[in-house]
Amino acid sequence: MRLGYDTGYFSLNSQTARMKGFVDELSFLISKKTGLELEFVYASSDILIDLLERNEIDSIFWDMNKNIVNQSRYLFSEPVLYNGYYLVTQKNDERNLSGLSAKRVLILNNEMATLFIAKYPSVDFNFYEDDKDAFVKLSQSMCSAALVPVESFRTFESEFYVQKKPINDQFFYFISGHESKNGGKVKDCIDTLYKSGTIEEMKKRWNLDPA
Repeated sequence: MRLGYDTGYFSLNSQTARMKGFVDELSFLISKKTGLELEFVYASSDILIDLLERNEIDSIFWDMNKNIVNQSRYLFSEPVLYNGYYLVTQKNDERNLSGLSAKRVLILNNEMATLFIAKYPSVDFNFYEDDKDAFVKLSQSMCSAALVPVESFRTFESEFYVQKKPINDQFFYFISGHESKNGGKVKDCIDTLYKSGTIEEMKKRWNLDPA
């Protein structure tokens, strides 16, 4: 069984280190429950999606808003981890997106960016390559705000102001192709672990509860 993980989510900081520990433990639990030998594949999301669609890996662990993609192309497990996007500004700046007209706001170039740009046309959106780069530019006043996932801002939240509510809801899932026999087993295993409460217990143990 080949499971794919985006290397960008496992950079060295306290939050992603906890997430990697959680994911590694969960992966080996999937292997144990399914009886399948485990192989990790680390790459960027674009490469992983390509491998998935070519049926070269069984499943990927990825944060995706499944309501804006063609769900008929993929099998989604139950949601595993919450990763909603939050607006982060300077410590003394509590403006929301509506109050940032003509101001530069950094956003990750993904499927969500198009929705934000369309909804807030007066905001000067610019793309960032990785979360650390977004926080560096924010600290240097090269932008007014940044939209970042919850797993990233927790590392820096003491330095900036974080809006109380997420801009959107987004979750990590195990996502498989319909043609993958093992991918279906991964989905079923995650669904069972979710319903039994095992995943919630693991999230609390690894301090990954959204609260």
